[in-house]
Amino acid sequence: MDADILRSKRFFYAALALIVIVALFLRLEEFGRVYGKKPLDNDAFFYTQEAGRFDILSLENGFSSNHSGKEPLWVFFVSLSSRLSADHELTIRLTSLLFSLLSIILAVILLRSLCGNISLIAPLLLAVDPNLVINSVRGLREEMYGFLILCFFYSVFYSSSKRKAFITGVFGGLVCLTRLYSIYFVVFFLAFYYLPKSISGDRAVLKQFTLSLLLLLLMISPLVIDNLLTCHVPDCSVYLAARYLANVEFHGLKSNAGAFISPSDYLFGRSYDSLLFRTLLLFSFLLLIVLGFPFGLGLIILPFDFARREYIEGLKPILLFIPLFLLPYSLMPLGFESRYLVPIYPFAAIVNTIGLSNLARLLRK
Repeated sequence: MDADILRSKRFFYAALALIVIVALFLRLEEFGRVYGKKPLDNDAFFYTQEAGRFDILSLENGFSSNHSGKEPLWVFFVSLSSRLSADHELTIRLTSLLFSLLSIILAVILLRSLCGNISLIAPLLLAVDPNLVINSVRGLREEMYGFLILCFFYSVFYSSSKRKAFITGVFGGLVCLTRLYSIYFVVFFLAFYYLPKSISGDRAVLKQFTLSLLLLLLMISPLVIDNLLTCHVPDCSVYLAARYLANVEFHGLKSNAGAFISPSDYLFGRSYDSLLFRTLLLFSFLLLIVLGFPFGLGLIILPFDFARREYIEGLKPILLFIPLFLLPYSLMPLGFESRYLVPIYPFAAIVNTIGLSNLARLLRK
């Protein structure tokens, strides 16, 4: 195939459309396997119940309140989708599927300015990975959470909008309204971007940082106040999760037996129903872990002369995010659920894609 065709916009959009179609097909296949046949996860069922009581103007059941310990944003989206159909299982599963597809598209938008058409590797990995396919139709908030984190990162590090401070504050607030404890990495990355520029004497940048931070705090303060009044802690969700884990540690898993898995079981011990999923898992694992990721990571550690400078600068916040995001889960005494890793898949795929791009550059030399 002609090299000019491979680099053309027409090829890029055609290939991206094909990848999204493949992603949709795999997710709809999984949807058909579980819809009406397997019950919703306890958390997903809980969201459908809370969504029925959600009132955007209410102080007790709106954005300013926790919903039995859960943050309000996913409950809000579930309440919107439930108006389309009385079948709550159908709407919540399809809503999480939609955000899974949106994350694939946003990941490639973020990457294309750095890698050109080779950025298509990232959505391909995200489209076919079995863990993402399975989690995409569970009706849980992780797909939306991952999408909003991508939006936040894009607005902070890769957008040149004149309203950057406002947009970053809004997306930071939306991330925290999905999982409130995310404030630790949201504030960290706002400071990581703005403060070095302000130290050099740019007062306008300091004002932008202050605006983003104030907007973020303004968006989450009603929820924090409600948490303090009802749970007597700033974050009810973390408090309840800690109590659950403490009970599990001392008394063992009961109704959710087997919910938590170790990292090795996550990669190698999962049983998939079809040969297709087992094949796709091997494909994504080989590209993501064996080939791409070491070359992407090596850009920061080793002075590769074939690495483009913008790759290195673009990767720094992403490589910082992955361990920062995993830190709370690494402290869990029992391991983690597979859904908790969903938000970092796009970032790992981005590192992988840049790594493969540089591997190709090395081989051409």
